[in-house]
Amino acid sequence: MHKIYSLIALCLFSLPSQSAEKVLRPPVKPVVVVDGAASSHRLCYYQDEAYSLGAVIKVDDYLLRCQEENDFETNGAVIWAALKK
Repeated sequence: MHKIYSLIALCLFSLPSQSAEKVLRPPVKPVVVVDGAASSHRLCYYQDEAYSLGAVIKVDDYLLRCQEENDFETNGAVIWAALKK
């Protein structure tokens, strides 16, 4: 009988401790930062670069100007418009 108690005690003490702390970490989420000052600027993009209104670039033999799509809008879409030669 003494051997059975010794065996039970040995099994109980060899189990992992219940008091061991588990470290749980929340899943990592990306932080999105928006610059409020830049959100009001209207920009034209070409080859992953931003250009402000009035910028002129040369693509092949064409000159393109960043301008408002509609002249009656003050906060509407912008486009690249070809300049007349």
